[in-house]
Amino acid sequence: MLGAFMFAQGFGPGAHIMSYASLGFPTSMRGVSIGFNQAVLRLGSTLTLFFFPILSSGLGTHVYWVILAAPVLGLIALLAKRWEPVGFDADAEERTRIETKSRG
Repeated sequence: MLGAFMFAQGFGPGAHIMSYASLGFPTSMRGVSIGFNQAVLRLGSTLTLFFFPILSSGLGTHVYWVILAAPVLGLIALLAKRWEPVGFDADAEERTRIETKSRG
């Protein structure tokens, strides 16, 4: 089970979380978006480290239903949004804005 967990962490969303911030924002905003992404990621990790023992002592073994619900809610959000950064030109809107500004 530990090996399966390590495989899932190394090849799952944890390893690829920075791809969405890198591909989804134009170059002028990319550094801020990656920083914000890391801040949210680390805040979530810190809150989990603090609240999991409290939740575990309150719910006992039912805490695993909460752990199961977290990725399911994420999957539902992704399926509802249906956004794929591959093939998306994040800099196109910024280039259009700059070209329009330089003309007028």
